[in-house]
Amino acid sequence: MSAPRRGGPARMEPAELEAFLAEPRWAGLCLEDEQGRLRAVPAWIAGGHVQGDVEVTVPAGALPAMDPAPACLVADRFESYVGIRGAILRGRLRPAEAGDEQWRLTVAKAHGFSFANTTVSL
Repeated sequence: MSAPRRGGPARMEPAELEAFLAEPRWAGLCLEDEQGRLRAVPAWIAGGHVQGDVEVTVPAGALPAMDPAPACLVADRFESYVGIRGAILRGRLRPAEAGDEQWRLTVAKAHGFSFANTTVSL
């Protein structure tokens, strides 16, 4: 990690981002529906990787049957201000083989952010 800095988050190192994604957690899954409106649904990430696919589970019926579509997955963790960590994954979402709750995001771009090295003055 870099030296302490003031202000917003810093970019996570690749190994830190990979470790963050390996932990199961809730996230927000966002994509456009058939009318071009933004749809956001809760998604459970059982673990994933920066390179490759991330398996997600959404509530049954939350997403319509579709061809692979552009999507964004946003996950974070925050025990305190300086404990905020998060990841934003962009890629193509497609149904997994089993049922309408299982989906697979093939990651095209991954960004991690962390407030760990941020100084706070109150």
